[in-house]
Amino acid sequence: MKNNEIMMENYLKNRIEEQIHINKGTAEIYLAIRQWIEARLTVRLLPQSEFIQPGTISRITKFDGIQSCLYITHNKIQVYVTLELLQIAGISQDEAWEMAHKNVAESCEILTIKDILSRQFPEMYDTEVAVSSLEVGMFEMEMYVLSNESATYGVAGILNDEILRDFGERIDCRQLIAIPCSVHEIILMRRSEAGDDERMREVIRDINHSKVAPEERLGDFPYLITIGPDEVQVSALKG
Repeated sequence: MKNNEIMMENYLKNRIEEQIHINKGTAEIYLAIRQWIEARLTVRLLPQSEFIQPGTISRITKFDGIQSCLYITHNKIQVYVTLELLQIAGISQDEAWEMAHKNVAESCEILTIKDILSRQFPEMYDTEVAVSSLEVGMFEMEMYVLSNESATYGVAGILNDEILRDFGERIDCRQLIAIPCSVHEIILMRRSEAGDDERMREVIRDINHSKVAPEERLGDFPYLITIGPDEVQVSALKG
């Protein structure tokens, strides 16, 4: 576990123990602890280089090669959720996952790359220059970026079928390509516009090794998302 995560875990434990001691274990303090944790629960997708830490709560996702963990966010610091912490708060694992995914959905954003660049560079923005600066060379089509409001560890929204279904309706598309950029964001585009699968894999590998830090790499291949009437299916385009 990273140093800031250890510090955060110790901070949480100390504050909880302190409040329990002060309030002598009254029901009110346990309710306050539960509400505090529920409001800060989130889901984080793990990068390729990171292993599941002992005692953490994780799930395998339908995105081949990607695992998810329960986290708590506080003042831009994230720490794994442990069974011990949930037991103290009286929260079951199923409840924790449900609340975490609800929090993820509430903060999820899907914006066009043009919108993001114009937001970052409102006075200097030039579409042709800005898009070409990505040095990708394959994206003449419309691309969308899925992340969260803070653009930090924001890709967990890709696990939400309702988010994908709503987005598919928004752009009138039932087959999407998801390109993992990093643990912070993922690119979505129409399957009909995505081009050759091998070319996409080459682009992802090139970007990973030249632009993305190893601890933030989410994957080396794209995914095909098929939005059906009853379920959302995901296939890894490994080649």
